[in-house]
Amino acid sequence: MTLRIDGGYARSTNGNSGAQRASADTIERWRADEQRAAARNTPPRTTPTATGTAPRTAREAVQAIQAIPLPRTDDLNGLSSVVAGAMTTERIRAYNDRRLEAAQEALEVLRPDRSDFAGLNPATANAEYNDAVAAFNADPYVAELLRIEIEAGSQRDTLPAYLRRPEATVGVQGLTVPELRDALAVLGVTLPDNATPDEVAAGFELLASVPQSLMGALINPGMQVRFTTPVAGVGTPGFIPVGAGANLVVEGEVSLSDPQVGIGFAQTQRLDLTLELRGEASAGTQTTTQRSLYVWGSRLERLMLGSDRIREMVQSSPLLRNAVRGLPVGLSVSDYAGSRLSYQAVVTPEQAARIDQGHLSAAPNPFDPLAMPTGTSLMFTGQSLRGSTFEASWKLLRVGTDHTALEGLGFGVRRREGQLVEVFAGPVSGVENELFLGFGRGNFNAGLSVGTSHESQRLQVALIDLSTEEGRAAYQGFVTSGRVPDWNPPGVLRAGEQGVYNSEHESWIGVNAGPLSVGLGGTNSTTDIVETRWQDGSIEQTSTYMLWGVTSEVRFPRDAQGNPVEDQTDWRLMVPGTSSALAGYVHAAFHLGHPQREYDGAQHVQYTFTSDELMALRRRARDYVRTAYGEYGVERMQAIENDPFLGSDTDPVMSMAVAATPEEVFRAIERSPASAGAALLAMALEQQQSMPGRIEIRDAGD
Repeated sequence: MTLRIDGGYARSTNGNSGAQRASADTIERWRADEQRAAARNTPPRTTPTATGTAPRTAREAVQAIQAIPLPRTDDLNGLSSVVAGAMTTERIRAYNDRRLEAAQEALEVLRPDRSDFAGLNPATANAEYNDAVAAFNADPYVAELLRIEIEAGSQRDTLPAYLRRPEATVGVQGLTVPELRDALAVLGVTLPDNATPDEVAAGFELLASVPQSLMGALINPGMQVRFTTPVAGVGTPGFIPVGAGANLVVEGEVSLSDPQVGIGFAQTQRLDLTLELRGEASAGTQTTTQRSLYVWGSRLERLMLGSDRIREMVQSSPLLRNAVRGLPVGLSVSDYAGSRLSYQAVVTPEQAARIDQGHLSAAPNPFDPLAMPTGTSLMFTGQSLRGSTFEASWKLLRVGTDHTALEGLGFGVRRREGQLVEVFAGPVSGVENELFLGFGRGNFNAGLSVGTSHESQRLQVALIDLSTEEGRAAYQGFVTSGRVPDWNPPGVLRAGEQGVYNSEHESWIGVNAGPLSVGLGGTNSTTDIVETRWQDGSIEQTSTYMLWGVTSEVRFPRDAQGNPVEDQTDWRLMVPGTSSALAGYVHAAFHLGHPQREYDGAQHVQYTFTSDELMALRRRARDYVRTAYGEYGVERMQAIENDPFLGSDTDPVMSMAVAATPEEVFRAIERSPASAGAALLAMALEQQQSMPGRIEIRDAGD
């Protein structure tokens, strides 16, 4: 066997045996040639950018490093493994040295220097310098330069895996041309119907550059089916990498609220069954794909340098152009439209317990209204929806919003006392908004979540007596046609129009760490305003507000001019789960001179007042301030009346004393029921007279 030297390279004339005995002199001659060639082709060290000028920004420096050609290996075919291995290692070292030097020089040039601020006074110079350093350290491209410096310096003999040209996988090569065209379309690249072989080959090469974690969504972007538990434990593809194109989403949700004690001691829960069908069009990048997209961008840049056809494809797609530029901030924006069918029901705790066990037959049934417990109700709505979502991230920070507008029709049934049922139907519209603001990484995140919704209903309403044959016929006509009686035939006690406004606000602040979720606080409030105009000309309005489980209700008729009739207004306040001691205070305050009652365990307390009783309570509070607070109390009361901004929320007695209307007296008790209960007892004992109004107390276990 002999070794023949061609142009300084060692070649074996009889296979592998000669390659194993390649001389050190041959490798050294090749190494000298390689170094001379590299010296001729390498730009000066002080110009790390591809343009031959010093980088103006860290981003330019990173792009210049990405533009450094990868070490070639295609010219080593046929060489012995020893020589080819040595040549490959030497080229990788030279490549990493160039990356290391370029990163170090860019950091040296771009790092803020205190001398740059020498012309300013010392304090300003120090502040400006600190701000510049903070901005420099926060730059994601600076972080990438530092990473390259460490990587290239500590692994000189290794070409990082993410820099290697990816080989086309079987999954990509196995695609048909129509499938290839669909996958490229998701990336924003159009492959012509009459594509040439070169265009098809370029398309396959471009698709092969996509990270494998993103490939599944490109090849199979079709329908997603997502159910929010507990409808079914069906998971969804958790990763839609680059939201370009359209998805059809079917989403179902079942929710059952916590028990709520309402006015009249009615204990209810709300059941919501929702089915949504919507089409989504999205754009941007999800935050979870940032690293993959950065690596992919580097690959795309190299592909563009080696193929004019691929360069044209990338430049034709806004999505791929963004991937090449790099995305230090993750973004995701989508618009959607579709429809929602929902069933909402107010049920008793007994019904809720059966529903929670999976027996949906316990839910209210419009075909059997007399089986519905008194106070329960149901409502079906069918609505079209339009909305949009926005998500953004920067480093650990996360922000997301979701806005949905709904329009449609609804109808329902509410069980009243005896054999009376109230039926209603009409247009239903609403708006839902959600906001999340926080920070996190992986399975750990913390932040503030806020959700609000507003719904308006314009309904035809009728009160039907099912104890009569005419009433049952009228109800049957409503169920089969959805039409509410608009007059008062036999069996229909009243008919009219009803306007309903509902608002819900929910906020939550907490921490999620994998399966562990810890709530640090939050609020949940609802407002319901119902105005009913009966055909006889009478108008009734009920306003209900719930916060922290405490429910207040104001029920009143309106006169011909639309003003509340004060002497017929009913004010009620439900305070659930109060302590036995507080229940005793409240009972004594309203039953002074009667035997004291002893309570055991938590109690539900309901206050009921007329407008006159609330104003009487105001007079009693003013008298108490004069006698118990003395001169200071009188001066304080007068100061607040002259300047309401001084406030009096912390003292329920003072709040009642300075109130100008029955509503303000009522709100003084509503704001702090515990403090108000003790204050009412003190007033009653001081004046030796029971408080005006009525109270009911029931054991919370009943």
